[in-house]
Amino acid sequence: MAQVFTSLGEINYKRDYYFEDGTGQYCFPIDEVLKVSAYERIGKGICAELVNEAADVSYQRAADIVSGGAVSRQTVKNKIKEAGILEKGIPEIKSDVDELHIHADEDHAHIQKYRKKGKENKQVPYIVLTEGTESVYKSRNRTINPVHFADKDLDGKTLWAKTSAYIYGTYEHAEDVPIYIHSDGGSWIKGWKEELPNAVPIMDMFHFRKELKQANRSVPEAMLSSVIYNNISLEDEEKAREKCITAVNKAIRLAKEEKAKKKLKEFRTYLKNNWEGIRNSFRLETSGSCTEGQISHGLSERISRDPMGWSKDGVGRMAMLRAYRRNGCRGEESDFRRKEKENSRLLEYSRELCQEALSGRKDWTLFRCETYAMDTSTGTQHLLRLLGKSRS
Repeated sequence: MAQVFTSLGEINYKRDYYFEDGTGQYCFPIDEVLKVSAYERIGKGICAELVNEAADVSYQRAADIVSGGAVSRQTVKNKIKEAGILEKGIPEIKSDVDELHIHADEDHAHIQKYRKKGKENKQVPYIVLTEGTESVYKSRNRTINPVHFADKDLDGKTLWAKTSAYIYGTYEHAEDVPIYIHSDGGSWIKGWKEELPNAVPIMDMFHFRKELKQANRSVPEAMLSSVIYNNISLEDEEKAREKCITAVNKAIRLAKEEKAKKKLKEFRTYLKNNWEGIRNSFRLETSGSCTEGQISHGLSERISRDPMGWSKDGVGRMAMLRAYRRNGCRGEESDFRRKEKENSRLLEYSRELCQEALSGRKDWTLFRCETYAMDTSTGTQHLLRLLGKSRS
């Protein structure tokens, strides 16, 4: 007797076990007809619906909506893992575009410690690629053809590789299209330099104004905000940089409290590390940044807004699922029949691009092999040391 939970409810049916002469194996013919896998207790259509619902609500709520509570929340989590890597594929036909904008930021999730008390924060990188913005109503804009990216392993380098592969696979002459990177200047975000070396960084003004406001509040009499706003967009970049850094150094000297000095020194480091992006945000006429809004709608609604704890694998797969659903995609029955579900199609395409770029070049990997660690106690090593001493 077999039991399978489907969209029609629980189905109980008898099945006979046969020996197949062609393959020399035993099988259940009715399972082949119904496309039921071995040990399957939940239909693939139900699995897909559980995954789709879990992107917006809790595991338990998803189980209640889809099955009326017939399956557990642990089952919902297992099905998300079983679905493997879900990501929007590259279109079959390439398109032309005038410019591209990338909004990169991260959310922070509470990660449960295994067999330990308390929680720890984990950074969840997130990227949204758009073709710019268009006006909807008065001062309200919306992004054009946004595509969301997340990585199940929360790896920023992998995320940039996926984004780069999608860009070069989707757009004609992508290497000549201006690409603007909108961000807060986080360390993982600087990984774009390896995948998109011709891109232009743009500092998110919300973050910059926040940093500048805090620094200016430390020593108001230094008028740090006025000096930076008046000089950062000067035609002569070296002169602009000198005036801004000098203004911060002056504010540090005027500060009386160590706390204020420390804050100003941190701002000086922030200004130096993100100088190009900050200056570009003042000098270049680009569409405004919406990184905070993308994170809020893309991740925070499900991952960090309510008090909840995650495992590293769980939050990574949820971020990936959220990006998949935000791209207008849905989990399908076929996602539970695929083989090699843990392979990313975008990463595979990225590797193909690298192989094409490196084709015909000389292979120097022979000289990068690990050196052999010799045993220093052997007779050969003693003899070599004695020869060395005799020469000295």
